[in-house]
Amino acid sequence: MALIEVFLGAIIKVIFDKLASVDLKKLARSEGLDTQLKRWSQVLSLINAVLDDAEEKQNMRIAVKQWLDDLQDLAYDMDDVIDEFSTEACRRKLMEAQGSTSKFNRKMAPKVDEITRRLESLKEQIKILHLVETVAKRPNKTRDRLPSTSLVESYVYGRENDKKELLKLLLSNESSDDQVAVIPIVGMGGVGKTTLAQMVYNDDRVNEFFDSKAWACVSDDFDIVG
Repeated sequence: MALIEVFLGAIIKVIFDKLASVDLKKLARSEGLDTQLKRWSQVLSLINAVLDDAEEKQNMRIAVKQWLDDLQDLAYDMDDVIDEFSTEACRRKLMEAQGSTSKFNRKMAPKVDEITRRLESLKEQIKILHLVETVAKRPNKTRDRLPSTSLVESYVYGRENDKKELLKLLLSNESSDDQVAVIPIVGMGGVGKTTLAQMVYNDDRVNEFFDSKAWACVSDDFDIVG
């Protein structure tokens, strides 16, 4: 199995998981974009099923290699757009905001349309390239271990600059007292987002700056643990 297929399989699973978020679905519905996001899941399922075949054929057919490259580019862009939805959903949840925000819709609707167009184009090429489904690769929903605040920092490398930037944002006095600031940490699964959050959470400067703090792990069905 080629590296590009491993990567694509991993990021597609991440995208599936994010699209399953209850709050993301609620936000998309309020903005009238839920139909397109549902379509994303449907088309991704079709694409995911032919990845094995595409990987086998890419060395013999340039068009298949280009299809995989285009899919990789789209996966990056799709993940970025979904993260924008997730951040807005989190902000509204914290602020208890209700109703549609036209500004957010105007910003996101063109991005969603563009992703949908590119996704449909890749789907149409499946038949043209004669890619066939091999083994069903729909991601199964698993219950992962909920991360805690426990962390052995002596085994964490290469995150000091990221930690420093986050602390600068978190401990600044620029945020308005009557608003809730949201600092998103985004990226593919496995790149260390939770570890970075743990490092910041456990930092002595955070303990001194805030009167109280809490760690909450939020799953797709939003069972909150403290």
